[in-house]
Amino acid sequence: MFRDDHPLCLQCKDAALDKRGARWLCTACGSSLVPANELQDALNEVSPDDWRELEQRLCPSPRLAKRKLMCPLCKTLMESYAIIDVEIEVCAAHGAWLHRNDEMRMVLRNEAMFTARNSRTPRGALVPLGIGIIFGALLSPWLDKRRLRKDIERTSPPPKPKSK
Repeated sequence: MFRDDHPLCLQCKDAALDKRGARWLCTACGSSLVPANELQDALNEVSPDDWRELEQRLCPSPRLAKRKLMCPLCKTLMESYAIIDVEIEVCAAHGAWLHRNDEMRMVLRNEAMFTARNSRTPRGALVPLGIGIIFGALLSPWLDKRRLRKDIERTSPPPKPKSK
């Protein structure tokens, strides 16, 4: 890209992207090209117990795989992924292309999963109060780790098949 060139929005097709810090933003539709480290930091900030790299959160998106978008900066083909059921396109060099409000939806869903994992609801309501509190205190760390593991399994890409 040359100094006088302005990258164009992938959504609007004709609106120029404005550089805002490390991001490129379309003022017409609100879509943006967000660096991978910024997106990863936003997700990790609302879920402090889940510090995965962004690549570990990217699940293949077969629905978007048919749509081939080119990175507005380097003109390479972007890969289609989903993070917590929000579909995005990713350029390995420049980050993730997010449509309007996609980042907010990802952050809010990640925060909701964290809140559900770490809710302090009583875990032994049918057991007499004293015994329930003791068992709840003993099992609470194990249950929290189990909930985190289940959320990570649910939001991570499927394991790659082992080659023979």
